[in-house]
Amino acid sequence: MVLAAESAPRRLRLLVLGGTAWLGGEIVSNALARGHEVTCLARGSSGTVPLGARFVRADRSTAGAYDPVVQGGQRWDAVVDLGRDASHVRDAVSVLEPAGASYVFVSSVSVYADTPTRRRRGPTSPPCSSTATSRTTAGRRWPPNGPSSRRSAANGR
Repeated sequence: MVLAAESAPRRLRLLVLGGTAWLGGEIVSNALARGHEVTCLARGSSGTVPLGARFVRADRSTAGAYDPVVQGGQRWDAVVDLGRDASHVRDAVSVLEPAGASYVFVSSVSVYADTPTRRRRGPTSPPCSSTATSRTTAGRRWPPNGPSSRRSAANGR
């Protein structure tokens, strides 16, 4: 019996909203190390993007902030949103969802039951079901290879 060789992971085009602070920098660095193409849209006030990532300076609270990353019909395999302001996330989803295959929202503030209270040290929201945590805002499953795949874009396995 001959086994087919496992193909190399596909190179993804990732758009990271943020990428200049600690968590974003870690996500970007790991994606770059795995050979993915990464663009970071951020104010740039928290630092610089890791070497190898493209930096697009924008303030998400201004009109047209996402224009540079969607003009010309640009498409993204995944958008990773590190926002903490709900209005920024809503705006980003409405503009970027049509341009991205998957949308991933990551925010430590989202685990608190009382999200308007910053830096809260108290009760957390109940955990989501496994189905809820594996779905994107558009209702598509992640990873893009389908629910039977255990390969993730972040770890290549």
